[in-house]
Amino acid sequence: MNPTYKPEQRKVPGHIYTPAGWMLGTFHVPKRGQFVEYLRNTTGFFPLTEVTLTGSTQKVPFFALQRSAVLLIVPHPSESLGQADGNGGPALVQRPVSCLLDAGVVHGTLELGRQMRTSDYLVSHTGFLVLRQVTLLLAGPQGTLDQRFPTLLVNSARVIGVSDTVA
Repeated sequence: MNPTYKPEQRKVPGHIYTPAGWMLGTFHVPKRGQFVEYLRNTTGFFPLTEVTLTGSTQKVPFFALQRSAVLLIVPHPSESLGQADGNGGPALVQRPVSCLLDAGVVHGTLELGRQMRTSDYLVSHTGFLVLRQVTLLLAGPQGTLDQRFPTLLVNSARVIGVSDTVA
């Protein structure tokens, strides 16, 4: 294996939420790979470029972000995340779920196979959960922030718990 080989990459901008707050940065993902797979397979640090840190207007050209510090990622709307991996083939259903985090609660839908229970999916899942039709409620010093997103990636390692939500 050639240690200097680097596949062609594409830029994926995203808003990233960490315990230090929100930041805007650009991920560099293999051109032929899916963003969610890139997130799942990256260990240690995410190398980011064009980063604007919380409370700053100045862009940092490079920032290494500890993977375990990432709570949420709001991918650019043009980024195709494909179908979630529910092992259900074309028979996917939208399951409403709520995820409890240190910082608040995320309500959204998780794509799963028709016969798969949410609990079974979570037991074997690592990486980021792909939630759609999301309402994000974050508690902060200035009250609760209530935002809506078409898609949100939640770091499953940072989730306290998940429940099925009554639709």
